[in-house]
Amino acid sequence: MANGDAAVAIGMDIVPGTMDLRQGYDEINKTRDYVAEHETSGTHDASAINSGVLAAARIPDLDAAKITSGELDTARIPDIPQSKVTGAWTKTVSAGAAGITGGNFVAAGDVDAAGSMHIGGSLFSVAGRSTPVTSSYAAAYFNGGDNRLGVTPSAARFKRDLEPWTENVDAFLDLVPRKGRFVWDADDAPKRAFLIAEELIAAGFEEMVPLVDDPEHEDYGKPLTINYAELTIPLLMAARAQRAEALAQREQLTRQQLLIDALSRRLLALEKKDKGNG
Repeated sequence: MANGDAAVAIGMDIVPGTMDLRQGYDEINKTRDYVAEHETSGTHDASAINSGVLAAARIPDLDAAKITSGELDTARIPDIPQSKVTGAWTKTVSAGAAGITGGNFVAAGDVDAAGSMHIGGSLFSVAGRSTPVTSSYAAAYFNGGDNRLGVTPSAARFKRDLEPWTENVDAFLDLVPRKGRFVWDADDAPKRAFLIAEELIAAGFEEMVPLVDDPEHEDYGKPLTINYAELTIPLLMAARAQRAEALAQREQLTRQQLLIDALSRRLLALEKKDKGNG
């Protein structure tokens, strides 16, 4: 390719070899005008944009569904207003790639993560509040220490050092259910049913009361909540104790009835004997 061919290809004029050298200043100024025009209203191939900030007004409306191939380099993606993206945007960020360091990440569709997702703030789900679970559901808990969200395993393969539970069932049944409000509830908010974590500890069921385990929290080491799902265990103990007591009473009544029957037969025999003697 000869000198000037690239310029001609994009519509620029070239300087002919026969031009008067005294007009060189004009050609230099014209070249500068080309540069200025390109900077202010020209177009750039995306692969040629390596630095700078792309103004939102200069970003065209993007239909992400039209992007069917290729790979986006996170270091070369400008800030794109959400209003400019009209399709479903699929973006893969590999480990170690530049992430989102400020502002909000808004997703109208699904967000899939192949690895772990760490959330420094709270996790909210507006739809989940009113979406019923149907089958194969499990209650989720935050794991102490690393704050992983998971389920409490109950299969035998997860357990060891098993022994009979010998806690005081009467102490559990002595717990008094309460009705009241949280301190942040409005004065006219409906009252809720409560158990008090400290009272559960006092009754000897401290393993059902998670404590605040963040050393930097002002309430570190204090009771936080109650694992209500585990309350089924002492309730089962209470039911078993009542059944055992009922069986013992039934056996005692059976023995007493046998004794009464035996005494009745002896009494009848004595009455017959007395009549025979008379």
